[in-house]
Formats: sequence, structure tokens, C-alpha cells
Amino acid sequence: LANWFYDEQDDYYLDQNGVRFSFKYYSRRKDKTTGQIRDFKIYEADEFQLTPELERLAKTKSGRQWQVRYNPNWQYLKEKAKAVLPSPEGSHIYRMRKYDVEPIFGHLKNVFGMRRTHLRGKKKVETYIGIAFMMMNLSKYWNRRWSKDQFCLSEKKKTVKQLKLRVRLIVFLYLRVSFFPDTFL
Repeated sequence: LANWFYDEQDDYYLDQNGVRFSFKYYSRRKDKTTGQIRDFKIYEADEFQLTPELERLAKTKSGRQWQVRYNPNWQYLKEKAKAVLPSPEGSHIYRMRKYDVEPIFGHLKNVFGMRRTHLRGKKKVETYIGIAFMMMNLSKYWNRRWSKDQFCLSEKKKTVKQLKLRVRLIVFLYLRVSFFPDTFL
């Protein structure tokens, strides 16, 4: 709706194709998990448009009129965030996200292939994510140990350390396969 034309007087939107969406009714939804109540304004494509082509575009594949939900509170918060983001404090906070938060989740998605959890419930998901982070830390630890063990002077110590490391690596891979099965299909 951000790039659509809006007429305040008649309360309707025009999309980029020229289809007119007029205000239909107010709607209230309650989120099942959080209990949060959200208010929407529902806009529906008019049944009669200016041309037959627009009338075709105003309908879904099943023949119903397209509907658009508009949440004024959400729009207000988005505009407020856009106004704060260019400020010095907002840009500093946004810059810090790149170093503090996002690389960890990017590594979790890219290396471990974890795109979603396959569990339900807050406690189960927290446990699942905790195990994933623990595996990330173990992989960092083992990578550092592996590089240190490469330069071991004694051959006997080197073979014993390599054997222990291989056993740990096998256990690690077993855990990885059992907790992230979709990455090894």
C-alpha cells in the first residue's frame, strides 16, 4: 500500500495497475499465541472497474474480489521507525546490529542449514536453538584445537590427539545430523 495512490476524501486506494480498492469494513483479530489484538481496515477491489481488463485484475483465480488489509497502528510505527533511523543514535544502533546479531544467525543458516525449527512450543524451540548455539560454539572450539594440533612435535602425541579429535568430530557430526536432518538429505 505504500506505493499505491490514496484518496483521503473518498477513502480508496488505486494500485499500480489502476484497480480501485474501496473501504469495506473494520476488522479485529486476536493473535492466538500472544493474545495481542490488532485492528485492520479492509479494502476490497470494486466489482465494477473502468475497463473489463481491470475487472479481471480485480478478481482472484477463484472469482472473488481481491482484499487488502491495512493496519493504521503498524503503519504509524513503521513511519516512526523510518524517522528515527536516520538520526545519529538510530544509525549507530543499526550499525551495531551488523556486528552483534546478524552474523550469528547468518552462520547458523548458512553453515548449519537451520532455516526453521521443526518443533512447537516456546520451551522446545528454546532448547532446540540452545543446542544449535552450543554446536556452533563446539565447532569453533574444535576448529581452534585442530589448528593447534597440526603443529604438534611428537608423532605419538600427534596421532593420539588426532584420534581423539576424530572421535569428537564423529560425535559432533552425529549430533549435527540428528538435530539438523534436513541439511543432509
